[in-house]
Amino acid sequence: AYNAACPPSDGFDHTAPDGLATEGLVPPKSNWSRPIEQGPFVAYPIMAANVFSFGGLRTTSAAEVVDRDGRPMKGLYAAGELTGLYYSNYTGSTSVLRGATFGRIAGTNAAALKAEA
Repeated sequence: AYNAACPPSDGFDHTAPDGLATEGLVPPKSNWSRPIEQGPFVAYPIMAANVFSFGGLRTTSAAEVVDRDGRPMKGLYAAGELTGLYYSNYTGSTSVLRGATFGRIAGTNAAALKAEA
């Protein structure tokens, strides 16, 4: 089904998107669709995930997201993998503990803010 969905092609240039999308597949492959014609083939499962980020959103100790001027943004909380912490070396297993801790803080503060409204 994949090979049949690939359009004809005159060549392959990996340096630029070529717009050769598959037709009739969901989701469609948007570039570099070429038939798979010669084996042997080996497949490996792939899963995308954020393990941790170098940099990321800056937050306060109350899990509030901070704007570019360093001011907390009222009502906007963040925790977990996309909040800033690691700017050079990663200390093993700290992202899970930090996500759990600040996730609870963020949830508690967001619920309190909602109760005030």
